[in-house]
Amino acid sequence: MNSGVSEIVGDMIKMPLTNGGYAYYPLKFGNDAMHNRKYSIFVTKGQTEEDASLLMATTLTGARTILVGSYDELLDRLHAIPWKENRINTREGKMYRKIAPSYDALNQLIQEFKKNHEKLV
Repeated sequence: MNSGVSEIVGDMIKMPLTNGGYAYYPLKFGNDAMHNRKYSIFVTKGQTEEDASLLMATTLTGARTILVGSYDELLDRLHAIPWKENRINTREGKMYRKIAPSYDALNQLIQEFKKNHEKLV
């Protein structure tokens, strides 16, 4: 059982999930959102083969899960977003993100997923 509190592990943020697992995302993504107003959407890989991967977004207050699915499917969805792409190397491997042109644009994209009846968390 996790404690419900995110923690920093090296260059990553370890975020507890409601199913008892964890998602890892780069500390840089969180810092960019909180300190530089650079909001992004990215994919975190499940920690085991049985774990689903997550399409997540950084917000003013941290990160939130948008979609759950297979890593390859979510990565394809990420690459289809017409925003500037960025990738960094982390202890978890190479991670890709799309940088939102604004916080409003990020929220609009999340609303588009809802409107299209995507599986949201």
